[in-house]
Amino acid sequence: MTYLAAVVVGLATVAVVATPAEAACYEYANAPFWDGTVLGNYGGRQGCSAGTPFDVHLRQDISFWPDKEWGTAWGVGNQDLFVWTLCAYDGNYRNFFIELRVQGRKIRSYTASYPCQPYY
Repeated sequence: MTYLAAVVVGLATVAVVATPAEAACYEYANAPFWDGTVLGNYGGRQGCSAGTPFDVHLRQDISFWPDKEWGTAWGVGNQDLFVWTLCAYDGNYRNFFIELRVQGRKIRSYTASYPCQPYY
C-alpha cells in the first residue's frame, strides 16, 4: 500500500491509497435460515472486480450421495444475492448450505439442519 501524509492548517491528514490489485475483495456465503416457509440466505461479493460473474447456490448436504441443488442465483461484479426455496415442515432434519462459486472457486457456508422438506 502507498501512504500519503500531508499537513493542512496544522492538522495531520493520512490517506491510504491502494492499487486495484490490493483492494479488499470480500466474498461470502451465509449459512441458510428457515422461517417456517422460506429456506435460504445471501451470498455475494463486495469490493471486487466489476465484471466478474458469479453464482450462489442453495444445496442440501446428503451423506454418501451427491448434494441436491434447491436454488441458484446469478450475478456479476459486486452484489448480494438471495437464493431460496419453499420448505415445509415434515419433522425430518436435513442439512443445507449456501455456496458461492466464482472463477472456479467455491466458498461454502456452515451447514444448518432444519426439519423441512423443500418443494420440488
